[in-house]
Amino acid sequence: MKTALCWLAPVVMFVMACSSPAPSSQAPLSGLLTPDLSAGPTSSAWAGVEDAKGGTPVATVNGVAVQLEELKEAMAAYPELSAREALDALVTTELLAQTSVWGGVGEASRSTLSHDLRPWREALAQRYLKDLFEAETPGEAIPLEEVKKVYWLPSVRKQYDHTDAWQMAHLFFTCCDPKVETCDTPEIMACFEDAGRTIQEVYTEVKSRTEPVEGAPEAVQGLMEAYRLEMENELPQLAFRKRPFYYDPKKKHDEQKGYNLLAEAVARTVVDAPLAVVQEPVQSPFGWHVLVQLDHVPESRRGLEDPEVVADIRTKLLPRYRRSQFARRVGELRGIYAAQIRPEALPAIGGGGANVSESP
Repeated sequence: MKTALCWLAPVVMFVMACSSPAPSSQAPLSGLLTPDLSAGPTSSAWAGVEDAKGGTPVATVNGVAVQLEELKEAMAAYPELSAREALDALVTTELLAQTSVWGGVGEASRSTLSHDLRPWREALAQRYLKDLFEAETPGEAIPLEEVKKVYWLPSVRKQYDHTDAWQMAHLFFTCCDPKVETCDTPEIMACFEDAGRTIQEVYTEVKSRTEPVEGAPEAVQGLMEAYRLEMENELPQLAFRKRPFYYDPKKKHDEQKGYNLLAEAVARTVVDAPLAVVQEPVQSPFGWHVLVQLDHVPESRRGLEDPEVVADIRTKLLPRYRRSQFARRVGELRGIYAAQIRPEALPAIGGGGANVSESP
């Protein structure tokens, strides 16, 4: 059944995808994209696929009825949808199908779209989404002011305007946090001494395991994580962490800026290391570390004067922009095509009737 109703997903969410289709008696709908519509409603592609005849209409669009049986099928295929959402999807499909063919209201659209082949209407709705709506909402349509607002968000700007960015991972023992405690007590000094001996053993073992895959960041990281899990009982103080940071190799450590600064010994070891090669143990004010560089993105100073930056932001904004434009367009079509939902028919399927309205 879910295969037969895959068209619901893009209509409801415009971004949801159908997966793991179940066997269905309505096989022609499997993998529905845009069929050859030139053959007309009698196309053999839809032979034997019919709507349920008669029944109780729960909505009408330009005189074409949406039947209660269709709504039940939609809710069975997508149990995560409420009755309201499923019905809205069915109404929207009918709206898009009529717009795809006629782009207006008239008797011709009623006679053409009131035939029994529901899949034909579904195909028309998909054609509207793919061939018309997407063409009407290109990335270039997103106002530059919206692009500027997004660019100046700190989390976005740093993707284009930043000093050297690094990704590191490390296995480590923590003995002290000099930000909040005194680290020259006998207990803490003993911790540093013990951890210094143990970290050498950790390094020797991890180095032997990672040498065959040096240069492959994901493989090296995976082996380091696996070692940490393996030693969880024997070395419970041993931790693993992956983290990004910004660091300009040309500047002194006390000239570095950023909220995620590392201890100098740690940062310099990562910066100077070859990619995905585990380094010998390093002591920091916090403890001992076995480090590896996983990635390096060189300094970038790109602003809104760069057409590629604007285009990239528009590409990332496009799904959200299209969703908002799609909701606005459906609202317009509901008025143009006199879409009417009949809430009184919904209690027959059990619940949800009180939440149904004529607005998307």
